[in-house]
Amino acid sequence: MGFVVLHMEKAHGSDSGTTAHIERFIIPKNADPTRTHLNRRLIEYPDGVKDRSAAVQRRLEEAGLTRKIGSNQVRAIRINVSGTHEDMKRIEEEGR
Repeated sequence: MGFVVLHMEKAHGSDSGTTAHIERFIIPKNADPTRTHLNRRLIEYPDGVKDRSAAVQRRLEEAGLTRKIGSNQVRAIRINVSGTHEDMKRIEEEGR
């Protein structure tokens, strides 16, 4: 059995650079463009929401906050879980 690494970090501002990466608006140099069809979306956006930045903004609008969100406040937390290929395949096969 291998190990899993969990990264959590604050996403400042609109975090549009990360959105561009996730949505493949910008293809990284180390990504194989012939394999992008293998990407899977694990979470579907609500109707009318086109990307991650819009989903974060919509969630903030629906949260019922009574005060303005400051420009220097954290709007989201990025969570990245990674592990060995074998462990990730096993977890997927187990339905977890």
